[in-house]
Amino acid sequence: MNENAKTILFAAVAIVVFATAWLLRPVPPGRATVDRQGELLCEGFNDPLKAARLEIVKYDKKSGDVLPFEVAQVDGRWSIPSHDDYPTDGKDQLVEAAGALTGLRIISVASSPENLPGGEASAGNFRQIHNMYGVIEPDPKNLKPGEKGIGTRATIKDANGNALLSLVIGKKVEGEQDVRYVREVGKDPVYTVKIDSDKLSTKFEDWIEKNLLDINTFDIKEVRIQDYTMSVMQGRVFSQVKGQMTLEYDDGGDPKWRLTEEVAFAKKKGLVAVEMAEDEELDNDKLNDLKFALDDLKIVDVNRKPAGLSADLTADGSFYNDEAGVISMQRRGFYVVQVQGAGEKPQYEVLSNKGEIRLAMKDGVEYLLRFGEISGRATGTGDEEDDGAEKKEGEEEAEESSDAEVNRYLLVMARFDADMIPKPELESLPEETPAAEAEQPAEDAAAKPAEDAAEEEPGTAEATDEKGDATESKAETPEEKPEEETEEASQDEDPVKTEEKKKEELAAERERIEKDNQRKQEEYDEKLEKGRERVKELNARFADWYYVISDDVYKKIHLGRDKIVKKKKDEKKDGDDDDDHAGHDHEGHDHAAEGHAEQDPPAEELGPRQEFNRLKSEGPEGE
Repeated sequence: MNENAKTILFAAVAIVVFATAWLLRPVPPGRATVDRQGELLCEGFNDPLKAARLEIVKYDKKSGDVLPFEVAQVDGRWSIPSHDDYPTDGKDQLVEAAGALTGLRIISVASSPENLPGGEASAGNFRQIHNMYGVIEPDPKNLKPGEKGIGTRATIKDANGNALLSLVIGKKVEGEQDVRYVREVGKDPVYTVKIDSDKLSTKFEDWIEKNLLDINTFDIKEVRIQDYTMSVMQGRVFSQVKGQMTLEYDDGGDPKWRLTEEVAFAKKKGLVAVEMAEDEELDNDKLNDLKFALDDLKIVDVNRKPAGLSADLTADGSFYNDEAGVISMQRRGFYVVQVQGAGEKPQYEVLSNKGEIRLAMKDGVEYLLRFGEISGRATGTGDEEDDGAEKKEGEEEAEESSDAEVNRYLLVMARFDADMIPKPELESLPEETPAAEAEQPAEDAAAKPAEDAAEEEPGTAEATDEKGDATESKAETPEEKPEEETEEASQDEDPVKTEEKKKEELAAERERIEKDNQRKQEEYDEKLEKGRERVKELNARFADWYYVISDDVYKKIHLGRDKIVKKKKDEKKDGDDDDDHAGHDHEGHDHAAEGHAEQDPPAEELGPRQEFNRLKSEGPEGE
C-alpha cells in the first residue's frame, strides 16, 4: 500500500471516529429550549372540546394533604369521580378550564440545562430550581416532609383516556399579570406563560348546582321547625322532644310572618299548646335570615348514602338489619327507627339528632331537612396562593385556626302536600224547571195573566176629585198603550214561547257553569300533577346523598324559640306602673320558665315514632 492510500485510509477512519463520537456525545435534555420562545407549549392540544376528563391536583400547605379533583363523563353524564361520581353542571366549567390551558405560548425560558450553573444538568439542581419557581409536582410519593414550592398539576384527557396536556403550574411571575412559571410533567425546563389559573378550581361548590333546593322565596307558604334531639345509649335510641313551631309566610302580607301554632315541652305537663305573651313578638330579622339561608343553601361536600334507603328516607327490614349501613347513618347523626307497629311489614324511617325543618311551598312541594352530626373542619381547598413569602413563627398556625370552618351533615328529601294548593271553588248548577210547571196546559197558562190582572183591579180604579171629575190612575191600562206595544207585549207573554226561552237560557247557563267548573278542575289537577312530578325530580337528586353544609348556615336555619321570639321594646314612660302584667298568665306559657329555663325534656326511648300531634295530647312517655 502506497503512502497516498495509507493517508486516505487514515483520513477515512478519522472521519468515522469523529462522526461516531459526535453521534454518541451526551446531550443534556431540553437542549432546544433556548429557541422555544413564542412557541406553543403543548402543540398537541388546541381544541378544548376534545376534553373529556380534567384532573386537578393541589397541595394544601396548611394540612399537608394532596387534594385531587376530577370532572369527567361517567356513564354518559358529567360527574365528579373524586366525590363519589356526584352529578355536576360542570360541562361548561370544564370547557372554560380546558380553554384556559389551550394555546399557551412560551413567553420566556426561566430555567433549562443550558442556563444551569456550569451547564450541568442533574436531578438535584433541577429540584432546587423547581422549588424556587413553585413547580414541584404534587405527588405524595415523591414529596419530602416540609417541602415547599409545590405547584398545581393539571391534566386533560380525551374520551379514550389519552393525555392531551399535563402541566405543573407554579408561582406568579413578579410584576406580571396572569403570568406564571410552568413546566410539563416529566420534563425539567421551566417556562413563563400567560395563564388564567382561576378556572382551575378544586372547590366542590364551583362545579355543582349552587342552589340545592332550587326555590323562590316568594313561593314559601309555611315553615315548620321541629326541635328535638336523638342519641344512642347502650345500643338503644332515645329522643328528647323540645317543641314545634309553625310559621306562615306571606310575602305581600302585613305582617309577612305569622305564628300559627306552637307546642313546647313543659315540666310535669309534657307537650302543651303555647301562645306568645303580650310582651313578646316574632323576630322578623332572624326569620328573614332563615328564608335567605334556605334560598341560598350551599353544600360544601357530599358523601354517598348506603344502599337500601328509598328517596323518601324510608327503609325495609333488610336495611334495618344491615349493620354497616346503620352504623354509617349513626356516625353522621341519623338514626333508623321503626315508625309502624310490628306487623307483617314494619316500616322504618331515618330521623336526625339535631331536629328537622319542613318548608312548604305554594306548589305543594314540601322540603324536609334533617340535621346531623358535625362532619369535621374544612381547613382549605388548596386554592390558596403561594407567593413564596416566609411567615413569622406562629403566624401560619393562627391563620389556620381562623380559617377552619365547622361543617355539618344534612339529609334532604321532598314530599307532596296537596293541602298547600287551594281547591277550586266550583259553582253550583241551577236546578232545572220542575216537570209539573213545564207541562202546564197552555190555556191555564194563558188564563193566569187575566187572573193576575183581576186581582190588581183595585189598584187601577179611577179616583174622583172634589168636583166629582174622574182622574186617570197612575197605573197604565192596555187601552192607553199604542197598538204596536200592545201586540208586542202580548207576544212576549206567550206562555209557550216564554217557557221555551227559559229552558234555553237555563241550558246555556248550565253549560257555561259546567265548562267553567271543568276548566277550574283541570287547572287544579294540572297543579297537582306538576307538584308530584317536581317531587320526583327533586328526590331523584337528593336520594343518594349525605350533604355537608356550613354549621353557620345550620344555625341560621334551625332556630329555637329563643331565636324566633323576642321581647317587645319597652315603650313605657318613666313613672308607669311596671306591675300591670305581673299577674298575667296564659295557658302553656309556663314552659319558658319550667321547660326551657330549667332543663331539657326527659329522654324518651323510641319504639314506634310518635308524631307531634300525638305528643300534644299524650305527652312524652317515660317522663
